[in-house]
Amino acid sequence: MATKNLDVETIASNIFHSEFEQRINTLKLDFLKLQQSIKENTQDLEEHKQNFHLQLEETREWVRCRSEKLDISRCSSLFAVPTQQLGEDEKLIHRIWMGGGLPEPTKSAMLQWDAAIQAVNDNAYKNILWVWDEDQLGTDPHYVSTGGAGEFTLGQYRFGDHVSHVNSLKLLALAKAEDYFSAVNLLHDKGYYATLSDYFRFMIVIEFGGVYMDSDTIPYKPAALFLAKPEVPDYSHYVQNDAGEWQRHHLNWMNLFLDETGLIVARKNNQSLRSILDKLHEQYMRLPQDMPYKNREFELLVFEQLYDEWKLHIGCSFMSHDELTQTYSVLFHHQTEPVLCGMRGMRLSHDIITGIHLPLDEQEGQSYDRCIANLTQADWTLDSALDLAQMGDVYYVDEVPRMAYPLQLRSDIEHYHYYNVLSTDEYLDRVNQVFGDFMIASNQQAIERGAFWYGVMSRVDANIQLHNHNRLTAREAVRFIPGEQTSEADRYEMAKLIFETSYLEYCSAGNVLGVNLTELQKKQNIEPYLSLLDGIYDDNSSSEFMGFVISGSSAQYDAIKAPYYYRDEMKAVDNAYDDFVLTHLRDDDYFISTVALKSSARGQGVFSQVFNRVKKDAQEQQCSRVVLTVYESSDALAIYQKMGFEVIGTFDYVQDIFFDNVQLLAYNLTDR
Repeated sequence: MATKNLDVETIASNIFHSEFEQRINTLKLDFLKLQQSIKENTQDLEEHKQNFHLQLEETREWVRCRSEKLDISRCSSLFAVPTQQLGEDEKLIHRIWMGGGLPEPTKSAMLQWDAAIQAVNDNAYKNILWVWDEDQLGTDPHYVSTGGAGEFTLGQYRFGDHVSHVNSLKLLALAKAEDYFSAVNLLHDKGYYATLSDYFRFMIVIEFGGVYMDSDTIPYKPAALFLAKPEVPDYSHYVQNDAGEWQRHHLNWMNLFLDETGLIVARKNNQSLRSILDKLHEQYMRLPQDMPYKNREFELLVFEQLYDEWKLHIGCSFMSHDELTQTYSVLFHHQTEPVLCGMRGMRLSHDIITGIHLPLDEQEGQSYDRCIANLTQADWTLDSALDLAQMGDVYYVDEVPRMAYPLQLRSDIEHYHYYNVLSTDEYLDRVNQVFGDFMIASNQQAIERGAFWYGVMSRVDANIQLHNHNRLTAREAVRFIPGEQTSEADRYEMAKLIFETSYLEYCSAGNVLGVNLTELQKKQNIEPYLSLLDGIYDDNSSSEFMGFVISGSSAQYDAIKAPYYYRDEMKAVDNAYDDFVLTHLRDDDYFISTVALKSSARGQGVFSQVFNRVKKDAQEQQCSRVVLTVYESSDALAIYQKMGFEVIGTFDYVQDIFFDNVQLLAYNLTDR
């Protein structure tokens, strides 16, 4: 009986989706016919418009009454206009951050987006964090330098269950805008991070496609619906200019709302975005070389030049996701709900679009003063972010929810929302920061209550394919575990690995302990050096052993009294080797005595992470060089030299024994 019911349900679902496709394709075709009528200015133009929207409303009602049958993954589109979906390699969430490590509100926003992605079961989405260069995150404990296959990839940024693939804006600019790099670099040196973020968001989406969002953007209920079916409009339409003439435009990208610049969705190689970037390049060539440092008036001047170009594209080459949804989505049903908006009195008083000045009225002024007084009395520190509601007049507005909101104060008066670049009020800036924390906490509460995301009630098949994002994704990170905390089994594996890096089988045979060769190496070259040893493990599985490294300063090695268990005839070789190394070592050197990786870990960028760890330790101990030895026949020699190591000595004492020489290499830290 159950099988029969399943068959009936399957047939009903197939019938529904077949009719859905017929309806959605008819709507798209009628929309194109409508654009032709606009072009020709036919007498029945208004009738065409009415018929199109009546047909759209009828389809919306038809879907609403059958929503339990809707499987979004089976739908070619959710919009009544021609669209394109982001490619699998364009399912990228781009964020830009400059000026150190990420603040806590940004990390909280990232985790909420992760929850939205998890709700739609699509592992194709990748978080891409763009920073200026690796030095920016040098002291951030969440950053792991792993490198990657792409020319811009630096490593991973990890906290909780979140992983962002870190890429370099500096390297991107050098590769894609070399002629303008001096201006871009000057803006960075002068601290104009918001200005550069405005610039780089266009370059990033042009090159890679996907979703750019300001780092302080949180998802809201419709976000899951967008992520499940990430579409951008893609059609030609006609717009009437100021002279009353109809002009043809290609509309093929989106922002979030109205004229805001904080979120962009587009496929790669978008020509409209490229035209904006070209205009920015023209402006950057005219920037003064003596620009002031972090000057708000100068920053506003540069932003206004960008905005002058941006607003020419509004409604022509792009529309907001909010407008696209309300005007053309077949899932839109006109429902409004109370949505967190702002705090009474906390808004701008100048409209950048119209130039109209609108000061706070009496009630707004009183609310402003009360909020500032309460927060000042609390020293701007709240036990809970949600306590802000007791400090001032937090209010909500009834509106159709958007898929995302920036962490900033909005006004119920259009065009007077808060924007940092437009604000000249330090108190308003501080209120905006605590209001952002309030938004995050409120949103998190709602997410944790469950049944938050729109569209999740409709089935979305899991996307479990592997997707190629090699240009931007980092290699897997490794974890370092101090030698004293490694297991006996792993120390035995370390001892076995030593034989792959040297000729120690010859030295170990006939040892004075009479033990097997691996046990001897564990006792002689592993256990005495546990204080200088780090085990290397897969960060996703701390039990997966990948290799080990022994390194330290000259003073640290001198403090270790290692036993000697080789047969007596090897003492001459060992003494000669020690004399050779000590002759070339300086007091401020940092020496790697052993580094060994399992074969499965080689060629995966693991040594780059090991070396970054060693360099960091060496610099903390104020060492000027990293020194190591390698046999001349080893493939590792060329790798070390490519990384910047130079040969400073050759040990040929063992040539007659092993038919090989030992090269002593040094990497200068002071030159970098």
